[in-house]
Amino acid sequence: MFSGCEKLNTVYAGKGWTTAANASGMFDNCPAKGVSIAYLDEEGVLTIGGYVNKEQVWAAVGKKDVDSAPTKKVTSVVAAEGTVLPEDCSSLFAEFGETESIDLSKANTANVTDMSSMFGGCSGLTSLDVSRFNTANVTDMYYMFIGCSDLTSLDVSNFDTSKVTDMTGMFSGCSGLTSLDVSNFDTSK
Repeated sequence: MFSGCEKLNTVYAGKGWTTAANASGMFDNCPAKGVSIAYLDEEGVLTIGGYVNKEQVWAAVGKKDVDSAPTKKVTSVVAAEGTVLPEDCSSLFAEFGETESIDLSKANTANVTDMSSMFGGCSGLTSLDVSRFNTANVTDMYYMFIGCSDLTSLDVSNFDTSKVTDMTGMFSGCSGLTSLDVSNFDTSK
């Protein structure tokens, strides 16, 4: 869709915007840290795509700062094919308390270094797919899932934590979790 649009840096999506069923290559050859899409539809579905910009995501949902909750209702978050998350994902979805599901299975996390409080305060989450996260470069995971009290399962079994230096309170307040596999976690740092 936007492949080869090398100077494009902002896409304003209007009513009815959805990502195509086959969106592969949507942002091929766009500049690094270039095009970012964050669109909240009438049903409360937040679609993110391109090279995600935290401030743009927050603006789409009416979130003023790191400690505030969205002023618009967000029922779910979906990453489009080809989505690239930023190096600093700290508090990216923090305080999305009414959000029930977040699907980041199509997001590239290879360059992310900070995931601290990424999902902090997401107390309404019942579904969170982070199973395909590439966490090889992440150094901070403190409070990553703090307060995700409605989650009953969470697959972090493939997380590479060899560079992580701070996991303080990573699962604090996750009172709904019935089991958690952290057997591959490297906590030596």
